[in-house]
Amino acid sequence: GTIVRVDETERLDNLLSRQRPSLPFSFIQRLVRNKKVKVLGPEGEWIKLVNPGRKLQGGATLHVQSKTFEESKHEAPVAETSHLLLSNREKRDLVDSVLLEHPDVIIINKPSGLAVQGGSKMGRHLDR
Repeated sequence: GTIVRVDETERLDNLLSRQRPSLPFSFIQRLVRNKKVKVLGPEGEWIKLVNPGRKLQGGATLHVQSKTFEESKHEAPVAETSHLLLSNREKRDLVDSVLLEHPDVIIINKPSGLAVQGGSKMGRHLDR
């Protein structure tokens, strides 16, 4: 397992995510919910965890029981996909697909294959 020290009060999921930026945030939260993370409190007591958003006090020690977490220690963070831009042709096609533009709403005949809502591995989508 992996041992992580808590230096200051911080949310558990944020701390673990900062330790392993290459892992998806949902994976980190699932580790906690599946009880793969044990916490030894600053007073030496074991703390039961099921809430990934729980704030931990400085001085606690985390024991993470996950081979994936351990092996990801030296991996580079996942590249941010928000920098991916549409090509000139895709921009032109998207502008041409606008059916109605109003201050409150835009109606688009969305091209097939272009996602409406982005996700963690979705590089091109309409909601950015």
